[in-house]
Amino acid sequence: MKKFIWPIILFLAVALDLSWRTNFTLAVIILLSLNQKSNLTLALVLFAGLGKDFFSALPFGLYLLTLTLSVWFNQVLIKYYLTDKSLYSFGLIAVLGTIFYNCLFWLINNLLYLKALSLVSLSWSHTIFFTLGQIIINYLLIYIYYRWFTRHSTRII
Repeated sequence: MKKFIWPIILFLAVALDLSWRTNFTLAVIILLSLNQKSNLTLALVLFAGLGKDFFSALPFGLYLLTLTLSVWFNQVLIKYYLTDKSLYSFGLIAVLGTIFYNCLFWLINNLLYLKALSLVSLSWSHTIFFTLGQIIINYLLIYIYYRWFTRHSTRII
């Protein structure tokens, strides 16, 4: 039953991203990379990336590429470096995953803009401000997730 709730949550996050210009999709992807197996996570990232790409003015595939690489980065962190399942390691995964995603998104988009393949150039100061806000949101969601599952379940991941 738990596996069926994640596509609904991800669909709502993509819908909120399209209407409010936020990045709740990244927060849900980080939670998915903490909770689920990599096959389900990658399938949902494909769904979320294509959903955001269809309604974006940026080059097609930019969201899909950056979300997929962000999940890969989070999986590497979880598997090899942050192996204990504490709140601090989950928080560090949220912070590093958010920074990695936003820096990669900015870099790829501006490289495409320099090659005249993108219509939108993102400023670095806007990206830093947006990244700081997204770090706070992602860390709060990780905190709520951690507290919920340590209280209601014996198995976090």
